[in-house]
Amino acid sequence: MKKLILFLCISFATLSCSDDDTKEENILIGKWKLSKISYFDSNEYMPKNDEYVHYTFTNTNNLIIESNVNLPQEDLSFQFTNPTTIPYSFHQDNEFLMEKVVRLGNQSNSYQLGTYGFRKEENTLRLYEYDGKVIRFEKIQ
Repeated sequence: MKKLILFLCISFATLSCSDDDTKEENILIGKWKLSKISYFDSNEYMPKNDEYVHYTFTNTNNLIIESNVNLPQEDLSFQFTNPTTIPYSFHQDNEFLMEKVVRLGNQSNSYQLGTYGFRKEENTLRLYEYDGKVIRFEKIQ
């Protein structure tokens, strides 16, 4: 009887410690259409009807920005609409947001979009920054 109880305890412990518990789903993967960028000072950017800005988060941790928007470099929204491919990574922010954040770009890359908290609700995604900037997307694929 003791052997049976020991066997059941070991079996339960082995099953409850599966690899699935340590893997985390990347909810950003997919293609997203930029709908609006809101800035702290109440400025906003929204693509016009004939414009598009698509963000594709890949499962290889690359962000591909596709766009037909032609903003001047001095525009606040230029870096968010300019076509490029940059890495992204997740981090735990224990200082300000106290939650998981995504870093778009990296320090060795001259193209750094910043670090954002994120919220996904059904087919919408919001990236938000400490300074009040919020970037909103709608899911395409």
